[in-house]
Amino acid sequence: MKFIRKLRCRKSVKSSNHTLPSMIRFLLRSAEFSDVSALYHLASQAALLNLPPDRRILEEKVDRSIRSFSDLSSVEDAEYLFVLEDRETNGIAGASMIRPYYVSFTRPHYYFRVVQKNSYQILKLGCTTEAMSGIGGLILDVNYRGGVQKLGKQISLIRLLYAAMFPDKFTSFILSELMAPVDDNGVNHFWEKLGRRFTGMKYDKALAFARQKNRSFIHDYFPDELILSAAEQPIHRSREAVMISGKGEQHILEKTGFRYLHTVDPMDGGLHYGTPLQEMTLFAEGNSYPVKEAKLSTGEMKLSLIGMIRDGRFQGGCVPVRIDGGMARLPLPVIRFFGIRRLDRIFIAPFR
Repeated sequence: MKFIRKLRCRKSVKSSNHTLPSMIRFLLRSAEFSDVSALYHLASQAALLNLPPDRRILEEKVDRSIRSFSDLSSVEDAEYLFVLEDRETNGIAGASMIRPYYVSFTRPHYYFRVVQKNSYQILKLGCTTEAMSGIGGLILDVNYRGGVQKLGKQISLIRLLYAAMFPDKFTSFILSELMAPVDDNGVNHFWEKLGRRFTGMKYDKALAFARQKNRSFIHDYFPDELILSAAEQPIHRSREAVMISGKGEQHILEKTGFRYLHTVDPMDGGLHYGTPLQEMTLFAEGNSYPVKEAKLSTGEMKLSLIGMIRDGRFQGGCVPVRIDGGMARLPLPVIRFFGIRRLDRIFIAPFR
């Protein structure tokens, strides 16, 4: 891990007894077996490839995540699953994940490269086995959306914070896919017009193949090049072709250093975003500090994401911090909430 990089954060809060309680209500942590039922409930709210509403698969993912945080899994099989715990209700408000080796020699990455030509588009089928890390599914319970705490942003960024904490566990490039638009009936017209045309499969069957990490059928069925005419504008791909519920995630990715790669998933037309790890803002602006107590009534504090490892498990949150003389000064309620011991080192990055 790299230390002593200057922390820069514009967003700040005045430390007070009125602001702290809401800030220390939520805990971002690594998933545990006791979370499976809550994860199943969350997964039922969204059709995500990486977090499906299947208890067996979710149990396997939690097991792999626990082993990964404990460094018991092989590097290529590692998978980190995070949850957002509401300590007031003891419920799980959200979940997200990241994989150090989403793309590898044994896991090829298929894509369409989008080439704009006046009023029509050319989709060129491509494939790479160059190692890349990958951001997985993200879910926030509908009852927690739209709050001032920006919980969706917290559960999204915490996985990137972990990558910034342990860059040696990840590849030099991180990939993310945004969900493509669907109609009011949940139909993905990109698949209906293209995927189903060439494979004869319904989308749920193709998705089942993908969940088994078997995407060889893409190379077997799809032509090397497709031309989308001007009349097929509804399935043209551009930066705007994102599901409405995914616009917030798109905004978060762009603020964190990710950019649209002008490639899309051949299955659903989901946009691919990516960034070199070292250009990610949480890596460039994050740092590790020893901790001391800060009195609530003194100084201006910066709202920041924090993360730490305790007994092979990860925990973190979004709290006010003041950096002073190479130390991270946190209010005592925050220190107690996270069980931080004197001179423990925690990783801190701006939350903005």
